[in-house]
Amino acid sequence: MLSRTFLRAIHQPSSARRTLKLPLQFAQNQLLPVKPELSGQLTAIVNSFRPPIRYALAYGSAIFPQKSYSDHHRPMLDFIFAVSHPSHWHSINLQHNPHHYSLPARLAGSPAITWLQEHGPGAGLWFNVEANVHDRVIKYGVVSIDTLCNDLLDWNTLYLSGRMHKPTHIIRDDPRVRLAQQVNLASALRTALLLLPERFDELALYRTIAGLSYRGDFRMRWAENPEKVNNIVSQQLPLLRLLYRPLLNALKSHVKPHETFSEPSSRIFIQESSPRARAELLAKLPIQLKERIRTLYDRRWNLKLALSSNSSSSPSERLHSSDELDILTRMATDEGFQDTLREALVDIVARPALYQSVKGIFSAGPIKSAKYAANKVLKRFTPASS
Repeated sequence: MLSRTFLRAIHQPSSARRTLKLPLQFAQNQLLPVKPELSGQLTAIVNSFRPPIRYALAYGSAIFPQKSYSDHHRPMLDFIFAVSHPSHWHSINLQHNPHHYSLPARLAGSPAITWLQEHGPGAGLWFNVEANVHDRVIKYGVVSIDTLCNDLLDWNTLYLSGRMHKPTHIIRDDPRVRLAQQVNLASALRTALLLLPERFDELALYRTIAGLSYRGDFRMRWAENPEKVNNIVSQQLPLLRLLYRPLLNALKSHVKPHETFSEPSSRIFIQESSPRARAELLAKLPIQLKERIRTLYDRRWNLKLALSSNSSSSPSERLHSSDELDILTRMATDEGFQDTLREALVDIVARPALYQSVKGIFSAGPIKSAKYAANKVLKRFTPASS
């Protein structure tokens, strides 16, 4: 388990934080392999940027193929760059790669770009779309390393933390992000267990994890392939196993394999379903998710009081008069808990996902934004050739 000292270190802003040192073998599960040729190409692209990048990863179907996606055309490469000082980063990048930015962004300059990235609507990112680097078309999102770590720990928006529940390829590593990401993966596993029955198969586990950040995302209704989650899991199952196996082992008091057969879908897990075990999982959920669950229960139980003339005190009052474990046990054993958990996830995801897409109209420009959206919709309705 991670110590409180480590967790406090991750939450500290970069300007106030000493260098974080981790054991050499810590979180090796995050280092997912890709073909050497692709790895070299990704590294060359990241190294071509002049402003400093603290942490870089690549993701998406161009890195880890998804079932039913066509290979006839080389897909756009997707990157996330975490940086210490976004204003300084954009200032340098505007000088060296001005055409990565839309005309309105170039005219506005680095201060406006940074303000919109960090204080405007969305998830704290700035995306440049359809940039040509080393003979490849790329999309890259720029984020403050503080914003990234806070989302990994607290699930403020689930925009990046949710993306990082799925396989990604780390190109440039950072110990603070690696530590925060391990917390994020453990949070995803605990959340999935709370959404699953006592007995479930391996595919159900990874589908639940992969789908957490798509709940409430409007793009899943209009732009993304409705089978996206199934496609990710069916094609990337070995990578998901590498990513989550150490975390499953760490939670062996809560969940363990029951039977193992040759077919992945036949690999059965059994989880501890006692009230205390469920409460312990709930206790370790990210703070934003836990607070939204509390808020939903406060509203619901106060409504029950208003409809009942026989109750002398509200469930909400009883909730707050008990110790923490009692509170969590009452919530985790409520028959509507899983629906409440799903509602809380939607509440986190929906608004940042929508606003980040709206912000993309300015960051990419209307023409590129329309083209990008059209390609997404076309991919949704065009089956891949066999």
